[in-house]
Formats: sequence, structure tokens, C-alpha cells
Amino acid sequence: MPLLFVRDDLTEMHTDAIVCPTDARCSADGGTDASIRRKAGLRLRLACRKLGTLRPGDILRTDGFDLPCRYIFHVYGPVWRGGNAGETQALIDCYQNVLDAASDSGCESVAFPVLSAGRFGFPPDAALQTAVQAIRNSAHIEEITVYLVLYDADCTALAERYRFLRQDMEPSPQRRRPVLKTPAARAPRFAEKRREKQTHAAPDYGEDMAASEAFLPVCAETAERSSVSSATLEELLAQQDESFSEMLLRLIDEKGMTDAQCYKRANVDRKPFSKIRSNPAYKPSKPTVFAFAVALELTVEETAELLRKAGFAISHSSKLDIIVEYFIRSRRYNIYEINNALFDFDQPLLGNSA
Repeated sequence: MPLLFVRDDLTEMHTDAIVCPTDARCSADGGTDASIRRKAGLRLRLACRKLGTLRPGDILRTDGFDLPCRYIFHVYGPVWRGGNAGETQALIDCYQNVLDAASDSGCESVAFPVLSAGRFGFPPDAALQTAVQAIRNSAHIEEITVYLVLYDADCTALAERYRFLRQDMEPSPQRRRPVLKTPAARAPRFAEKRREKQTHAAPDYGEDMAASEAFLPVCAETAERSSVSSATLEELLAQQDESFSEMLLRLIDEKGMTDAQCYKRANVDRKPFSKIRSNPAYKPSKPTVFAFAVALELTVEETAELLRKAGFAISHSSKLDIIVEYFIRSRRYNIYEINNALFDFDQPLLGNSA
């Protein structure tokens, strides 16, 4: 069960389930609970009226309704009372109870906030360390990918201080989930596509023209225009270059990575990635292209080429582009460090949804 840290809006997580911290009456008085109720829509609010009263540690499941997740697990976490009233163990039980319920529901991915922080009074460092301890010690360590969603810059800085982000950028090899499609299985497809691409010899303009260096660019440009104008639409379409999806999969092969290694480094969930893998014409967002460029540790030039495949370009009139280019040129490929900088400048974050 990889434990991955992200800085994002919990309600935007494309996981099988998200976890909603609530109180005994499921009142949604504020915080994460209120945000989830608001974005999930009226049907969730009606469903919550039927949940009844919760005791600390209780887990209740509803559908995700208007959210991108399949389920919402509502949990009543402990209130901090100084640390001597069994709060830490009660909080550990909350995480483990949620993961038990997620396993019983057939979930492969779950996104947690940092439970009992905020209005429940847990000190942020204690809440974060307890979350990590509980998730890593879960009995479902081989079954579920867990995302711990950090809600602000202070929480991210705290995670970095404890070195959680650096440790959990990627799961260890023995915990990596099965690969959806191996590079070896994809190699023949790319070899065949490369064989289909034809190379066109430069036209022979004769010795006199070849001797004139000033005239060569003009001849080449004229020949290219003539070739394009005389070709049929079908012939031009037959010469179409590889798509973003095809280039991405080729780069994964060339880097010797697995699909899982790549999409986890890109901070993208498996399900959105499967859409890219199965659809050669898939059109990603610009932050998604940048996320994969970071995951593959591409140069600026390689990143620009990958962007072109998706119909984008690096623009110095965009803060997003300038920030990401800065980190790539500096060869700093920690996507959480990049997202931290993007968050500080109110820019879209990389990854999560493709």
C-alpha cells in the first residue's frame, strides 16, 4: 500500500473513496466536512440526515454523489484533550477502521485528510505522525493506495521537516502494485509504428544549386510547399506524427520505467493514467503534461516536445510555465517541491487528475 502525500483539494481527488471527518451529529459545521457536503450536492446532505449519531471511531459510508470519488467514508475522530485521554490510540483506530471498511468495499485507493487536526484540536505534528504510523501499520498494506492530502503550506512544510515527502515519493519495490501493461508488451507496437514512418530523401537540385548555400534554404522550402500542395489529404494524414499518449508510453519504455513508477512519480492516480494508456488520441491538461515531464526527468527541450504533442508550448507569459521550467532547468524533479512553489503563487498543481 503506497502512502503518497499530495497538496490538493480533497474533493478533487479521483480515488475510489475519500474520508470525511465529521462530528457526532454529522452536522457539517465547518472545515473539510462542510466543503465535502457543499461540493457533493444535495443528495449527500439528504443521505447524511439518515446517518444518525456517531461515536468516536465510527465509520459510515455513503456514495460520492457529485464528487469524482466512488464512496465517502464519514468518520468521527477524537478531540484533543491534552494527550492523556487515549486520543492517539483512538485516532489510530479511526485510520485503521476506515481502511478495513475500504477493503470490505473493494476500494483500491483512498484519500485521507489529516484527521482530527483543525477544529478537533490535535497538534498538527501529532496528527500527521499518527496518520503515518496508522496507515503504514495497517493490515491492508498490500491492497490499497493511500493518499494523505495536505491542506496548506504549513502542513506540507511539517511533512517535509519529518522527511515524509522524500520517503514516500515512490513505494519501495516490494510494495509496488502490479504493472498494468509491461514495457516488453508495448515494445513491438512502437517498433512497428516506427517502421511505418517513412523517411523522405531531400530532392536533388543538381550540382549548380547544391553549390549555392544561399539558395539551398529557398529550394528546400519551395520543395516542401510543392510536396504538401500536391499530396492528398489522406496522404498527409497517413504521415501524422505520434500523439502525446504514444510519445509518453515510448518515453516510459526508453527510461526503463514501469507505468506504475511513472504515474506515481507524476502524482497521477492509476485510473486517469489508464485513460491515457488506452486512448492514443487522449488530450491531457497542461499541468498533466508537466507532471509527466517531471516524473520522467525530461530536459526543457524534451518537455517542450512533449507539450507540443498535446498542443501546448512553454510560455514565459505564464507563471505556471516559468516555475516548472525553473525547476526542470535546475534538475529538481521533486513534484511535491514544485507543487509547493505553485501553491504559493496560486497556480494549478501538477498531477492528481489527468
